[in-house]
Amino acid sequence: MGGYIADPLSRKDIRKLANRLRELFGLERDINFPIVQVIEFLSNKGELNLEICTSDDMGVKIR
Repeated sequence: MGGYIADPLSRKDIRKLANRLRELFGLERDINFPIVQVIEFLSNKGELNLEICTSDDMGVKIR
């Protein structure tokens, strides 16, 4: 695996990214976003590998 760790984002930046994804998928007016289906689709295409880690694994300090 590539071992890429995403940089933290502010809520404002997360909202911008989420809105951009909605635009790309043509879901601007939908309340719900089919995230599970998108993750499965991208995983099956080999475009996404999702690994869930603990904060200890990531070196993140939780307040």
